[in-house]
Amino acid sequence: MRKILLFAFFLGFAQFLLAQSNQEEIKVEWLSLEQVKDTFLQRQKPIFLFISDEKNDSSQLMVDSVLSDRDIANYLNVYFYCVKIDISSQEDLTFFNDSIYKFNPNSAIHPLVQFLTNGNNRFPALVMFRKNGSGELYNGYYNKTHLFPILIYYAEEAYRTVTYDEYLEFFRLVYPEESTTGYSMVRSVTKWHTLEEALELQKENPKKILIDFYLNERNLSTIQYMQTYNNNYIGNLVNEYFYAVRLNGTSKDTINVFGASYLNPGTPHPFHQLVVAMLNGQMYFPSLMILDENAKMLDRIQAYLRPADIEPILNFYGKDKHKVEKFDDYKKSFKSQLPEPQK
Repeated sequence: MRKILLFAFFLGFAQFLLAQSNQEEIKVEWLSLEQVKDTFLQRQKPIFLFISDEKNDSSQLMVDSVLSDRDIANYLNVYFYCVKIDISSQEDLTFFNDSIYKFNPNSAIHPLVQFLTNGNNRFPALVMFRKNGSGELYNGYYNKTHLFPILIYYAEEAYRTVTYDEYLEFFRLVYPEESTTGYSMVRSVTKWHTLEEALELQKENPKKILIDFYLNERNLSTIQYMQTYNNNYIGNLVNEYFYAVRLNGTSKDTINVFGASYLNPGTPHPFHQLVVAMLNGQMYFPSLMILDENAKMLDRIQAYLRPADIEPILNFYGKDKHKVEKFDDYKKSFKSQLPEPQK
C-alpha cells in the first residue's frame, strides 16, 4: 500500500453512534472533492475514495452489489466522507491540497487517478484516508466480507497501534469469514468486577485496578475483549496483579464511587458521567486505565492493544517497575513470555 500525504490537522472526536435502520433505501452519499475538503476542515472523518472504471465489470459489480448493500452504505455514510472518481473523467479535478489535475484527452486514465494509484492500473481501487491526512491504496474488487474490516480499521482508528495485516489477523479470530452470526462468545479468562467491587476488594487485599473502557458498537472493543483479555497468559497476568473492571461508555447504570454518584443523563451526548470524567473527555474506545492500590491513576492508554502490546504494560505496573524507571526504558529490555503463537 502506498502512503499519500493529504494535509495536517488537529484530531477531532471519533464518531461512535451508528445510524438507525429503517425501511427506506439507503445509498452512499457521494460528495465532490471540493465538498469534502470544506467539510473536513470543520469536522474530521476518514475519507473513502472509490476509483471506478465504468467499462470494468468488477467496478460495476462493486457499485451495484457491495456499495449498494444497506449495511455498507449506512456505515459509510455515518463514519466516512465518500468520494467517487471515474478513471475516464473529463473534468479538471482539484485535490485536497489544492493541486489541480487537468483532463488529458490523450490519456485513458485521468491524471489524478494516476497520482492516487501511482500508475497501478487495477480497478476498482480504494484510497482510504486516515483522520491524520495520510492515505493507503487498496487495488481490486472487495466484497462485503472483505470490505467491512477495511472500513472498521479506519473508522475505529486501529492504525494508531497496529498495521492492517496485524489487525486483520485478530479480526478474523473474532469474525471468521465463514461466520454467519458475526462471532461466538468464548469463556472469560480475565476475572471481571464492577468498579464498586474492585474498590472494596482493594480495602481487603490491596492490588492495582485495571479498567477497560469499551463500547458495544466498537468492533475493536469486542476484539480486544475476546482476543486480548481472553488470552490465557494475559488473562492470568491480569488476575495476578490487578482487579479488572470493564466500563461501558454508554452505561445506564448509576455508579457510586469516590464519594459521589455518577449516572448517564442521556444528553447532550450518550456517554456516562464517570467515563467522561475518567477519560478526560477524550472519548476513544477501547481505552485502558491503571489505578494504584489507593485508586490513584497511574496511566491512561487510549488505543487498541493486542496481547503483545499489553503484556509489557501489565508487567511494568503489576511488578512496580514504574517506581524505578520510565516505561520507554523498561520496554527496551523487556522480554516477552507470551507462548507462541501470540494470539
